[in-house]
Amino acid sequence: MRYIRHIVIYAFLAVTLPCIGQRIGDWTGYLSCYSVQHLTAAPNMVYAASGNAIFTYDLEDLTLETLSKGKGLSDVGIRRIGYDKTTKTLLVAYNNGNIDLLVSGRLYNVSGIKQWNYMGDKSINGIRFYKRKAYLACGFGLAVVDLDRHEVEDTYFFTTDEGTYLPIYDVEFVDTTIVVAMPDGLYKAPKEGRLLNVQNNWHRDTAAIWNAYHPTSLASFGGKLITAAYNFDPSEVTLFSGTTALLSGDIRTLHASDKWLTVAMTDSVVVLDGNYAIQERVKEFEYGEMIANDALTTSDGTLWIAHDWAGLLVQRPDGSQFTTVPEGPASDNVYKLVSLPYGVGVCPGGKSSTNANLYIGGSVYAYQNQHWQNLSNPSRLYFYDVIDLAVDPYDAAHFSAAAWGAGIVDIHDNEVKIVYNDTNSSGALIPYSAGGFTALRTGAVTYDMEGNLWCTNSLVPNSLVQHKRSGEWEAYNTSSIVRGDEIYNILYDSVNNYIFFSGRVNRINAYNPTTGQLAYIDPNSGSKMETSSINAMVQDQNGHIWLATNKGIKVIYDAYKTFNNGGNGEQSPVTCSNILFTEGEQVEYLLAYENITSIAVDGANRKWVGTSAGGLYLLSANGLEQLENFTTANSPLYSNRIVSVALHPITGEVFVGTSMGVQSYRSTATFATAQPEKPIHVFPNPVRPEYDGPVAFRGFTRNAVVHVTDEAGHVVYSTTAQGGQAIWYIRNHDGNRVSSGVYFVFASNEEGKMKSVAKVLVIK
Repeated sequence: MRYIRHIVIYAFLAVTLPCIGQRIGDWTGYLSCYSVQHLTAAPNMVYAASGNAIFTYDLEDLTLETLSKGKGLSDVGIRRIGYDKTTKTLLVAYNNGNIDLLVSGRLYNVSGIKQWNYMGDKSINGIRFYKRKAYLACGFGLAVVDLDRHEVEDTYFFTTDEGTYLPIYDVEFVDTTIVVAMPDGLYKAPKEGRLLNVQNNWHRDTAAIWNAYHPTSLASFGGKLITAAYNFDPSEVTLFSGTTALLSGDIRTLHASDKWLTVAMTDSVVVLDGNYAIQERVKEFEYGEMIANDALTTSDGTLWIAHDWAGLLVQRPDGSQFTTVPEGPASDNVYKLVSLPYGVGVCPGGKSSTNANLYIGGSVYAYQNQHWQNLSNPSRLYFYDVIDLAVDPYDAAHFSAAAWGAGIVDIHDNEVKIVYNDTNSSGALIPYSAGGFTALRTGAVTYDMEGNLWCTNSLVPNSLVQHKRSGEWEAYNTSSIVRGDEIYNILYDSVNNYIFFSGRVNRINAYNPTTGQLAYIDPNSGSKMETSSINAMVQDQNGHIWLATNKGIKVIYDAYKTFNNGGNGEQSPVTCSNILFTEGEQVEYLLAYENITSIAVDGANRKWVGTSAGGLYLLSANGLEQLENFTTANSPLYSNRIVSVALHPITGEVFVGTSMGVQSYRSTATFATAQPEKPIHVFPNPVRPEYDGPVAFRGFTRNAVVHVTDEAGHVVYSTTAQGGQAIWYIRNHDGNRVSSGVYFVFASNEEGKMKSVAKVLVIK
């Protein structure tokens, strides 16, 4: 193979996007495939696995397809993948020991290891196939999966004298022998041996070199055992054929075929022929540094590289290269989700529990008009840890982002224009400095109705900063209410024109831009449930402010009283009320035992509530009724740890940022428009005989009265739109499914004006 410096970038050969007619109750995943970790190949397919999803590259029609939880897979957190050509089975191993077997489009879940009552390491480190079985090198020993019966057939344990299970790092078959790599060397046994469960039937390779080297990966190539092992430094690995050293470096994986041995190293990929001569060493990648997590060579000589951030890097036999990856966010990192005029934005940055920087690369991912866009930064302006985002009310293409430690990022048309910091904000943004450490901790942003940007700046006297629409900067001394606090929440009260902001200290700070008054609210004032932190704030359609706390939800109903005590830095008389509900004969505080991470308000003024361990809740508008509780046990939810929630303003989709990535749920409510859309959107349409779910009508004015009639004009069903969307379960008022035919949808507001019409075909 010759390497020619010729790069062709194929962006999105095929993409998997949710249909605009997604049904009510459907879940859609938006997992990133940019950081490919593992590869395996079938005769006509290459499989590329990221941390939480797999995408396939079809070698015949050159298309991509994504597999994820709820869409072909049963779990998230992919540890390894492997393909058995004999049984045509793709094996997917997860971090928790769970296993999926995909055969001819069917999924078989093998959960024996996951469900095993063992508190130790269940991770699967290596996969090998032999005689319709999969041999798995695990953190506790060797497991054997029957690929025909779809079950764990056997487990082989290796123990210390104290009875502790020893891990196996890899497993391989060479001639008549099965070999495993363990902490103290290589162990071998006859691969047809019937008593492999007896530890004494395995014999340690006594070659002197294994007294010094620790094996990590194995491969069978040319009838010989290939071993990757390290001496002192795990990042300096040597490749051995038998006991002969071939090459050294930070070796990640080995893939052997009939012709080539492909070695993935952190900064390069090396291909060896049958004589162990280097046929190819790929170190160059035009769009950045080569970071290879895995690599393999198919029979036609094409080299496939799992790149750390560019997706799947493919080098043809002539040396030309291209990258491919399904459309999606650039990573699964989520700190906050924000509703945008035409979609949802993802802030992928972060900070530690002690508010230190994580230095996650500066970016914002936006899902708008059914497509994902990753932030463009042509000037290569430096920033990191974006943790908040706000949209200019006068320009839907203009965003401002808070980068914890770096400043305020100005974005227009999805392109970074400038990063504001202490050098270009007229002295308004001042870094915190102590003991030689300096950081500009800008933690939150919001716009007011006049188009002025408000942002927070932690650990300095002027913790509230305004970037006026005119371009001027102004900082406000808040030392009377903010005492050395790190601020990362901000809310513009559109009813009273107040600014509320909070952070590490358990209080809500308030500023009145009209009068310059300052006050603070004690979250435990007027509350019977003592809480210690405010995680998020949101204002609902009634003007009430809902607080996400470490012990449930509280609500401010009287924000207009915020400055009634004078507004000179005093405690405000405003109270933060608990919501009480009756559970049988017992009165409970709303979600009192949950750490609430996020609250979002939908078009019907209902509350979508994210928790740190209890999944996603849907509450009625007043919070007195729990309508849903989605968890990993009863839904395709990736994780019960919800980081953030936001609503798509057009479709009403609930976007959920979990600890494992972003997904959405098609809810029953959308945001109403000032004028009805023309035409009203109906989905699904037509309604086929096998469909028994809800039909959604979207685009009404707020709380429109909706009537469904038959062709003769008889009303078969009536309802009221929730926000801008109404739901019909294809039944009349008696609960019977309607007959086949065309049905008409009429709607009007409460005054009988602004009538709209649509039609839907029902096939019974």
